[in-house]
Amino acid sequence: MASTSIPATIPSEKLRKEGNKVYMQLTDASLSFAPVIRKAKLDRANDLYHKAMAASTSLDERASCAKNLASLGYLFCQHYVEHTLLPAQKEEDLQDPHQAMITLKFYVAEAVRNFAAALRFGTNEIDANHPCKPKAWIDKLILSVTDFIKWISDTSLLL
Repeated sequence: MASTSIPATIPSEKLRKEGNKVYMQLTDASLSFAPVIRKAKLDRANDLYHKAMAASTSLDERASCAKNLASLGYLFCQHYVEHTLLPAQKEEDLQDPHQAMITLKFYVAEAVRNFAAALRFGTNEIDANHPCKPKAWIDKLILSVTDFIKWISDTSLLL
């Protein structure tokens, strides 16, 4: 499959849509990828979403980019736990248990930072009387944050 290169001059929305295509592959239960392929797709979507954020020109675009990065961060966390931490039956099975936890904390912190940014941009913290995203979008974002926190809590019991 040929690699599609997207020039940096393409607007944020087009970059996000390209990232969304990759994201949808990652969340499609009917598709299964080897861990190394899944990680490459996570990295590709991450790159596209970061480029979209850099190309954003409005709070609305920034909110959408931050939400996408947060949702992708959630997938990064799940991938890391499923393919690195859980396969190691004992702490000594990990090459460096301390580094493994630092890496997981990084993924969690990135997801939380982006969820917070999405909420901040979406509600327009500068002028709360004029949010740039509708209440339904914000409510769905809050549900995503709640799901992420529940997953972290449930996952911490396994580690």
